[in-house]
Formats: sequence, structure tokens, C-alpha cells
Amino acid sequence: MSINLVLHSTDAISYANGTAEFYVNWNNFYEDDPYCSFNVSFSFQTEMLSNSSIAPTDLYSLNLENFGTFRSIEGAGTDGNSNNSLSLGFLETREQHQNQSFNSDFKRTLVAYHSTNPPVTIQGRPNQSMVQVTLRDFSKAKAPASLTPEFMLFLRFEKI
Repeated sequence: MSINLVLHSTDAISYANGTAEFYVNWNNFYEDDPYCSFNVSFSFQTEMLSNSSIAPTDLYSLNLENFGTFRSIEGAGTDGNSNNSLSLGFLETREQHQNQSFNSDFKRTLVAYHSTNPPVTIQGRPNQSMVQVTLRDFSKAKAPASLTPEFMLFLRFEKI
């Protein structure tokens, strides 16, 4: 059994400073066993952003916060304490040319394809109805306030 969840930023309850909040009633989608595990994979794309909004070398991760327990951990620095990871994977910067000429103006978009990031496993169903989709930069800080592009996120849950 698999479930696809489509989240579009224009349907968010709120969206500011790189975090979009969505309401999801999980009871409508899960089968009888709410405690089974799922592999979660995703595809993601933003609208085209101006050249000044994002650099070609910028790196962002897509995090699901207030979601559940992923079976993945983040390594620690010198303190030796690892944490549960909230990250689904990374987002790439892509250049989108406005017309066919090679030297044309271009804009950038953030993308992740189903095949770019390995699936993560979630133990049981998500534990909150409010799902927070957060863009984080390389330092794990939330994306700058100027970066709140319209986006589409496709989450695929495959029962294991």
C-alpha cells in the first residue's frame, strides 16, 4: 500500500520565513494499522526565483517538523550527542533559462527529484495534524525571510 500526499504552498495555513504549515487529517488516509512503518520519499519544486534570491552554490534541506519519528539520525559535533533527523533530503539549485539562447536571462529554482534522495523511514503515523515543511540552509538555520517561494511537494508513503 502506498499513499501520496501533495502539499502546495498556496494551500498552507501559514507560510513565512521558510516554514509552511499544513493541516492533514491522517485518519482519512491510513489503513487499519496506524503503527506500521513507511518509507517516505519526495519530489519538490519551487517557482522560479530571481537571481538575487538564491545563488547557484546555495544548499538547502527540506525538513518535516512536528511530524513524527524518522529512523534516521544526525551526527553530532564535539558533544557526541546525536539527534533524530527531521530532514527528508537536500534541494538542488537549478537554472531555468527564459528563452532558447545560451546567453539569455535565467532564474533559479529549488528542486528535488524522487530519485535524488533516498527514502527515509517513519515509525508509525505522523503524530500531529499540523505538518511544518521547512527550508533550512547549510548551517541548519531556517531559510532567510526573503526565501518563501511558492512550491509543490509530493510525499510518497510506502508501507513496509
